[in-house]
Parts: sequence; structure tokens; C-alpha cells
Amino acid sequence: MASPLRTSDPERLGSYRITGRLGRGGMGTVYLGEDERGRQVAVKVINAELADEEAFRARFRREVTAARQVRRFCTAAVLDARLDGEPLYVVTEFVDGPGLDQAVAERGPMYGGNLEGLAVGIATALSAIHGAGIVHRDLKPSNVMLSSTGPRVIDFGIARALDAVDGPTRTGQFVGTPSYIAPEILRGGEITPAADVFSWGCVVAYAGTGRAPFAGNTVPEIIHRVISDPPVLDGLDPALLPLVSRALAKDPAQRPSHNELLTSLTGHAPASVPPQPPTVATPLTTSSTREDSAPPSRRVPGARKVGAIAAAVVAVLLVGVLGWTMFGPADGPPEPGTAIVLKDNFESTGSGWPNQSYDCGGYDTKLKVYSIGVKFTGDNRKTCATPGLRVSPTKRYLHDLKVKLFGGPANGQWDAGTWVLGKDKKWYDVVFRPDGTVRLVKWGADRGSELKSAKVEGFKSTGFNRLQVEVDLRGKGTKIKVWANGSAAIDHTDTDTPLREGDTGLVVNRPWNSAGTSEAWAQFDDYALSEIPE
Repeated sequence: MASPLRTSDPERLGSYRITGRLGRGGMGTVYLGEDERGRQVAVKVINAELADEEAFRARFRREVTAARQVRRFCTAAVLDARLDGEPLYVVTEFVDGPGLDQAVAERGPMYGGNLEGLAVGIATALSAIHGAGIVHRDLKPSNVMLSSTGPRVIDFGIARALDAVDGPTRTGQFVGTPSYIAPEILRGGEITPAADVFSWGCVVAYAGTGRAPFAGNTVPEIIHRVISDPPVLDGLDPALLPLVSRALAKDPAQRPSHNELLTSLTGHAPASVPPQPPTVATPLTTSSTREDSAPPSRRVPGARKVGAIAAAVVAVLLVGVLGWTMFGPADGPPEPGTAIVLKDNFESTGSGWPNQSYDCGGYDTKLKVYSIGVKFTGDNRKTCATPGLRVSPTKRYLHDLKVKLFGGPANGQWDAGTWVLGKDKKWYDVVFRPDGTVRLVKWGADRGSELKSAKVEGFKSTGFNRLQVEVDLRGKGTKIKVWANGSAAIDHTDTDTPLREGDTGLVVNRPWNSAGTSEAWAQFDDYALSEIPE
């Protein structure tokens, strides 16, 4: 039920009459409203402090437009949005029924035909979502509404269009709820529809047992279980156990597709939902774009409008548990957009990187990585410049790469990562150290000056760590922000004769001379350099 309005709440938003308050989260307030025909809707109003940030507004426009691509059967449709002006808001259908989490808490686990019907309904919704070229990325019990017409999957505000060139799959954003998020996302891997299939398995297991299959007492414990441990499926209906187990495979390639889920559940291959290019969706660029103005090709014959449930307030924008929102953590890295300057997974030498001996840098064709090594008896710095650079009109870049350190002196005083704005023997290093720190160092006149350093959360001493570096040249100073393994680590603006232009590349170095003979090596993978849109 909706709570009564307060004196500070609006009476109208655009053409919608506000009748109650449904809740408030970290991103905004959700209201129960009525359209001009008297139909109930959910209206989410974005907090003013977020709406004032242009980067947020740009993302908001993209995410709402992406949500309009999803066909409306088995989902909660986006009906309207104000994408410019004040305040920003989005309007969705108001689904009549409790959330799956509420239903299981009140009535206990599901079984038999009810559980199978739920499994089919969610898989059908995923078919519609994936058919629109979107990955949901936060499928969980509270995002499944049990309406009178069957289960409805909601919350596409965290979805990302698959056709965005390398977009969110490389930004390291952590979007999702830990108990239901796929292991490849936690590892910083590519996000595909297989991630939603994993979440489907988690949700069905929860519905059939009353608990998440990777439950734990702390977030680190849950993440460890998702990545490393088998699921706990005791008590799950034996008829669904084999399919759910397959869906929860750690390797995305071993999971069934959403169509395979439906075939296994119903015994029939589902009718295909043809992929829709993003240009089909009506761009929501005006202050208020209504569902009624959408072209006929976007209408689904026989689609039923359902009325009212408070939980559908999250149909587009839902604040995730533990502070994770539709855009990942508040301190997450920016979207790179589509302006990819260079992208390389180092599976071949075709991108133009030099293929020299490994003491200078080169491809490891067996491991499919790029390796650079340093002998401390010789040159104590080895670099490799990226090919094909260009000047960005936005004056903002995002560097994204994975770095693995091994070997090196026992004291660990060496580092590897990326260098940026290198010109006239001056540059910035952003590097990992074996002691689990990340450092920002400014070099000039053969001397390095550490500007900032930070401890890296979840640092892997024997594996790859993710490094993301934003270089922002829009102000008088040079602003450099660093994320390590997806968490904000460094935010520094250099105003002391800042470096403003130059090359970038990979580096391994020991900035102090040494008489030792130890070797330090670094391996690099999944490199991407992007222009950040305005």
C-alpha cells in the first residue's frame, strides 16, 4: 500500500496526479500516480543532487531509452520519462502482486507446478529482454513480481544494450546483488545473456528452497562462494534440479541459453524473438515522451495493462542492496561510450603493438597476453606505447586494462601498469605494486614524485588485477582518477605544471637502481582506451 503524501511531496508531475508515496531510496523518491485516463502508474523522481550532474543525466537518458526496447509481456513497461528539465523522472506500469521475496518470506518455498510456472515465466521474460539486445544484470527475487497474469520481471534501469561497443562490459562496474550475480561479473569479465541465466538459476533455487544458493553472512563470503563454491540446492524440486544446476555453472559457456531453458521446461522450442537494433526504440530525448506517441511498430498486440503494486517502483531505477545502484557504486568509473581508440585482448598481433623479445614487451601467443620483463642488472624501465592514438575532442579518456605481477626483488619495490601523457621525458605512471597498492607517480628530469597511493581492495598477488584510469583535461589542472578492481582508489588533480598531452602505453619498472639480479615481469590483458563522451 502507498503511504500518505507529505506536505513536501508534489501533487502533480507533468500530466500525472500523485496519489501516494511508495518509498525512497538513494537515487530518488517513488510515488503512486494516475495518468489522464485514471490508470495507476509508478513515478520515480530522481534526487536533485544527482540530476544536477551532467554525467548522470547522460546515463539516465541512455538507460531509459534502452528500457523502452524490451517487449512488454512478462515485464513492467516504461511508459513515460522526463529526461530534461526539472525534476527528472520515469514512469512505469504498476504491477499488481507481491514480490517473489515477499511471497516466499510469507508463504514459504514454492514447489510443483507453481515453481515450474515461475521458472517458465522468468525464462520467457529473459527471452524478451535478450531479444531487445539487453542484459538485465540484476535479476533477483525482489525484481520478480507475482501479478495476477503471471510473474513479471522488472527493473531494466541497470540493463545495458549489448550493441554498445564494448560499453559497460569493460568498465568494471559492479551492478547487481551479490547472492544473485554471475561469477564472471565479479571477476570483471564480459557481461553476456549467460549472466542472466545464472541469476535465473539463483532465483528459481531461492523460490524452491527459501534461501539463496550462495548465501553467506558477509559480502566477501558470498562473493567467494559465488566464484568458488558449488551451489547449495538441498530441498529443490528434483524435476528442476538438473536444469538449475546447469544454469549455475561457473563457466558461462556451460550454461543453457534462455531458449534452452524454455525448451527444457516446456518440451517445445519457443518462438524466436528477433533481436531489435537500438534504432528501433523511440529515443526519449524530450522533456516528456509518452507511450501513446510511440510508433505502431513498437506496440504489442493484446498487451494488457495491469494495475498496482508498490514494488514496481523499481521498474526502471532501483537502489541495490548495500549501496549498489543501477549505475554500480557511486564511486564507479565512467561510461566509455562508443569512441574506442584502441581495444586489444592480445589474442593476436594485428593491432599494431610491437612484438619484440619479452625483455622489452611482446605477445605470448600461448597465454594470449602481452608480457613485459625487466632485469634489474640492466635497464630498470621497460615500456610499450599504444598504437593509433588520436586527440579526443571531449578531453577525457578512460584506460582499462588487467595487470599481473610476478618475479621481482624480494623487497617488492617495483611496479607495473600504464603510463599516460608521455612527452619530452615527462609522464604519469599509474601502477600496481606487489605489496597490494596502486600508485600515481609523476616523472620528469629522470626523477619520480609520488602524487598519491592507495591500498587495493581484493588485490591478487598471483593473478590479474584490473586497473582503470580516467584522464580529464577539461580544467586547468590535469585530473586523474583511478579504480582498482572496480573500487575507487585515487582522485587527484595535478596543478603544479600539469602534463597536458602525450602518448600512453604499458610499463613495468623499478624506479630505483639496484645491484641485484632479480627479474620482474608483468603480463597485460584486455586493454581498452576510450574517449569519455561529454
